[in-house]
Amino acid sequence: ASGQNGRPILRFPATGDYLAYAATVVPGATAASVLIVNEAAALYGSLVTGVTSGYFRYNVNGKGYWALFTSVRLDEYPTVMAASGWHLLIGIAGASYEIFDNGASLGTKAYAFSAGNTLVIGRSNTSGAELSGGLAEIVIANAAWSDAQRQAAEAASNTYWAVYA
Repeated sequence: ASGQNGRPILRFPATGDYLAYAATVVPGATAASVLIVNEAAALYGSLVTGVTSGYFRYNVNGKGYWALFTSVRLDEYPTVMAASGWHLLIGIAGASYEIFDNGASLGTKAYAFSAGNTLVIGRSNTSGAELSGGLAEIVIANAAWSDAQRQAAEAASNTYWAVYA
């Protein structure tokens, strides 16, 4: 399978392939950060924690329905998500939520942090929302990254994967 920047990746064909971990990945945390390098597709539910369904991008309206470290799905947040190409996404969950796409903030949203009771990679928690595309890297931290920490993680990942200029 083709990769990103000449490096191997996990390729999800949207046919039911996924990984489920039946426990929280940040036990006892009151905040979390996640870095994801993935290939955008028309509909993709790459990563969720405990919420029934969530999509990085929903193909009906092109908006995000983020479901990672939240007690409820964050509907229509972010308001615009890319439909194609490789993306370095960072979500920082603490007193509020902020998502970055290729280094740019997509805005903040108030919500209640939740560590969740499961981690599903490659689809939403419900069938029919499988990832169609590639997944290169996932980093999960049990704290909300500072701007300096986020920028350092972003720079290291982008140097390795060459996602954006």
